[in-house]
Amino acid sequence: VSFFLFIVFVVYTMLPFTMKWAIIASGITCLSHTITLSICLTSTVTELEPLVWQILANVIIFTCGNLAGAYHKHLMDLALKQTYQDTCNCIKSPIKLEFEKHQQVEQRFKENVFFVIGLMLCENVEVG
Repeated sequence: VSFFLFIVFVVYTMLPFTMKWAIIASGITCLSHTITLSICLTSTVTELEPLVWQILANVIIFTCGNLAGAYHKHLMDLALKQTYQDTCNCIKSPIKLEFEKHQQVEQRFKENVFFVIGLMLCENVEVG
């Protein structure tokens, strides 16, 4: 059971699966182990009641392992998404600053052009 519980945690924490595929892979792993154990032990055990309790305990352990793994994967997905957004914001900031700087330079150029045109008009009015 401990090895299969380890496999369940590895599926959720190490393998690059989406949550859907991690749940499917872990479910198949747990189900296959439980079915195989049930079939093998049913043929060798004389009393079934202890076997049923053992299989029920395994199912509970696997369910808890799947829930813990899914919770960990969910938290890691959220952290990864936040890291990606922070990285995008770090990349966008210098680009935005450069764009704003370019707009300011353009605006000052336009203001200077209008100022020079105004001065030239004033000189033409005074001369004429």
